Amino acid sequence: MAPVSARKPPRRKGSMAHVPDNILEHIKDLEQLFTIGPEALKKIVDDFIGELEKGLRGDEGHDIPMIPTWVQGYAKADESGSYLAIDMGGTNIRVCEITIEGNGKYDLLQAKYRIPEKLKHGERDPLFDHIATCVKKFLDDHHEVGDLDMPLGFTFSYPCSQDAIDHGVLQRWTKGFDVNDVEGVDVVPVFNKALEKQGLKIRCSALINDTTGTLIASNYVDPEMQIAVIFGTGCNAAYMETIEHIPKLHSRGFEPSLQMAINCEWGAFPLVPRTNYDALIDEQSPRPGQQKFEKMIAGLYLGEIARQVIVDYHGRGQLFQGQNLDKLSEPYSLETAVLSDIETDPNENLIDTQDIFEKKFGIAATLPELQLIRRLAELIGTRSARLSAAGVAAICKKKGIRKCHVGADGSVYAKYPHFRERGAQALRDIFGKDGDEIKILPAEDGSGVGAALISAVVKRMQKEGKQVSAKGTDKTDHDFMRKALEQARRSTYVDSAYCVGCVLVANGQILSTGYSRELPGNTHAEQCALHKLDSIEAARGATVYTTMEPCSLRLSGNASCVSRLLQAGVARVVQAVSEPPDFVEACTGAEQLREAGITVDFLPEFAAEATDIARGRVGLCS
Repeated sequence: MAPVSARKPPRRKGSMAHVPDNILEHIKDLEQLFTIGPEALKKIVDDFIGELEKGLRGDEGHDIPMIPTWVQGYAKADESGSYLAIDMGGTNIRVCEITIEGNGKYDLLQAKYRIPEKLKHGERDPLFDHIATCVKKFLDDHHEVGDLDMPLGFTFSYPCSQDAIDHGVLQRWTKGFDVNDVEGVDVVPVFNKALEKQGLKIRCSALINDTTGTLIASNYVDPEMQIAVIFGTGCNAAYMETIEHIPKLHSRGFEPSLQMAINCEWGAFPLVPRTNYDALIDEQSPRPGQQKFEKMIAGLYLGEIARQVIVDYHGRGQLFQGQNLDKLSEPYSLETAVLSDIETDPNENLIDTQDIFEKKFGIAATLPELQLIRRLAELIGTRSARLSAAGVAAICKKKGIRKCHVGADGSVYAKYPHFRERGAQALRDIFGKDGDEIKILPAEDGSGVGAALISAVVKRMQKEGKQVSAKGTDKTDHDFMRKALEQARRSTYVDSAYCVGCVLVANGQILSTGYSRELPGNTHAEQCALHKLDSIEAARGATVYTTMEPCSLRLSGNASCVSRLLQAGVARVVQAVSEPPDFVEACTGAEQLREAGITVDFLPEFAAEATDIARGRVGLCS
């Protein structure tokens, strides 16, 4: 038998053997720009830990919010019942009915509905009416007509501050949303009002983030799951922290050993090396300066990063010379899914990638150009996976976790080629061989099953008489806030300022009232109420009920309401809504008052009404 000759080893797909020197130089430049080595990754992890701790302390100027969710501990094995869950993500609304059967088992019925693009940049009511309509359609399709009533968990996957499990004030839109009149507003009453308009009895019993839901659902099925992460249109993480290590909750009276789920909202992490392309995407986004980390790793942006590079190189005469790039000049025209297809092109000549550029963008690319684009896709995808793993490593290192499962969800984790392997390698680069003990695995359905499980946990906690909010408010607070709203309605509307009402109370008696522009000189409500007192000393130790957060800055140059309240020596401020960023970008009134030792409480159930009045929508005199 004749000997078999040795075969030549196959070349790697996309071999650079015949790539011209100028293209190779461009590729090397891109590799230097987008590669994050082991030492740089370790520094990012340490910086990440510092930012997480700032958020837990509530330090002034912190970027990562580290939001307490009021979800105290994991679901128990014997949780049971039927629940509705609404998942509002970046693209779809998903309505689910989940039957919790106990011992890690559940049954799921669901339907998806598209969010029209125009609703992502329009007014508040059409968006929430659309969500409620989807709920109504789901119930009509799967239940007989009747007064159906069951607990509802609303997965609202945007940064919200929460003083209770069934309240949540939107801090800022992410994932490309920019809907008017929602930031600074409690979304639960707005959603409940929309459900009521559809004739439904169902009301929201728990507002959750999809990442928190992923944590609870994944742990329910796999108790080794200690962290949940979302790598999709956006990015985020959640984990259980003890009250002992959440300094900003130390005054709330919880037991130090109590566990509470923390919604990190780590897309706002700022201390990461950015390229000029990352900076450009940030500048051109609806929220410049926000969510910098997310804009480098999330699915909404990966394709856009590549597009910015390609357009830049074309502009410098280094790619597609003499060709028209009009179709590729449109922002976000190169979707992340296309970038994924480029990475998975199995052909040595990258013919599938060539077809994409010819058919989608009308560009005839040479093989060397295609090889550069292929390498660019690999670099962008690898950087995303490594930075994502750095966030996981930061939580593990902070918590002293050396072995755990991490539940991961989202389209980038599930579909982007090699994302999991690249993340695992990053953990090894950070922790050495111990990195293999931290396994990032597919998560359970957080936004559906997780929302149902959290509703079950809340139901159990309420039955056991446990605290599910930051504070309790009594009927008196509600009565005085209603009087403040009455004052706000007396304001004369102008388009350059809000309509706000204020009531000063001491020993259960009203000392003074005020509303915006009641007195001459562009006066604010709190200013008017203080001015009408016989003596400023009367306000010492008083409670201020105001329909909007006291201002920390007056664009007119007048003294802020915060400074006036501090001078008056009030003891407590109760507000209905935080100041929206219409006139002042970032009001810090509540924060300044708390730092001065004044108690600041929030009545989110009045937020929607207070915002409508403030912006001149209802009940105003001429």
